[in-house]
Amino acid sequence: MQTILVYLLQAMLTLAAMAHPSVYFIRHGEKPKDGGDGLSAEGLERAQCLRQVFGADSGYNIRFIMAQRPKLSLE
Repeated sequence: MQTILVYLLQAMLTLAAMAHPSVYFIRHGEKPKDGGDGLSAEGLERAQCLRQVFGADSGYNIRFIMAQRPKLSLE
């Protein structure tokens, strides 16, 4: 009985993976060389490129986005 449950669980996980097969980890964090908060000009440019590639009008059909909340520097 336990073996059947294991196979059933594996089948369910396989079907779930087939429904949403891709996970993207993206980093675009070029910060200013002098420290500080935010992104450098290069980081902002890269962020805009990622927005064009993975945005709502892309063919990637992104269903969920998670992002880290930026921490402000304490100077």
